[in-house]
Amino acid sequence: VFYSATPKYFETMGIPLVRGRLFGDGDRLDTPAAFVVNQTLARRFWPDQDPLGKQIKIVGDDTLGTVVGVVGDAKHQGLSEEQGPQIYNCYSQSPGFFATVVVRTKVEPTTLSHAVREAVWKVDKDQPVWKVRTLESLLAYNVADKRFLMLLMGVFAALALTITAVGLYGVVNYTVGRRTHEIGVRMALGARAGDVLSLVIKQGMRLAIAGVGVGLVASFALTRFIQSLLFGVSATDAVTFMSVPALLGGVALLACYIPARRATKVDPLIALKHE
Repeated sequence: VFYSATPKYFETMGIPLVRGRLFGDGDRLDTPAAFVVNQTLARRFWPDQDPLGKQIKIVGDDTLGTVVGVVGDAKHQGLSEEQGPQIYNCYSQSPGFFATVVVRTKVEPTTLSHAVREAVWKVDKDQPVWKVRTLESLLAYNVADKRFLMLLMGVFAALALTITAVGLYGVVNYTVGRRTHEIGVRMALGARAGDVLSLVIKQGMRLAIAGVGVGLVASFALTRFIQSLLFGVSATDAVTFMSVPALLGGVALLACYIPARRATKVDPLIALKHE
């Protein structure tokens, strides 16, 4: 992808210089064309060579220029775009009809919109200045659909977690009720409250661990379907795959503990009479 940029563009946008130099005042319309390329282009076309000083010819207008610098990769169209080769030329060497002015501020950006317009009109009073927006608003617009989908998935995940906890609690509670007589016999024969508590929790946690195991396998198999919704994290992020089972295990343990605790308070005499 081909872009035109002024010397201060990379500093303003926070794109780091990796090798060589950026554009300067010496890059003018009457001097040889200077190009700055990104790391992806440098690795793809000169994997084991120094890209500085290499010649690039732009197909279409036959512009021949020299690579003077290498900068970090940047996403210009969206966060989910696949990173590709990028070439920047100096705007003063190839001016165009349209341009985007980027301003980095230490105050609320929208308060400077009038000052930016005035600065542009001092150079060219007939130049239209439109679509004045903050980078935060552009980012929010770009990720709005994905953010809504992730929020929706989060709501359904929380609902599923709640249903799982309630269901597990119901199953364990029902099982404890069915085993009241057995629990009474165990306690009458000398079983301690801790033994009963451990017995009931182990039974419930076996179900939970089996469910979590099946869920992990299914999650690994389905991660490719959510890859396009993620940014800054891989679909098989290790932290996520460790923390979520831990959370589910904690919820399952709580769901098992409540009926297990109730089982320890069973009166052996009453339990022995229970049918």
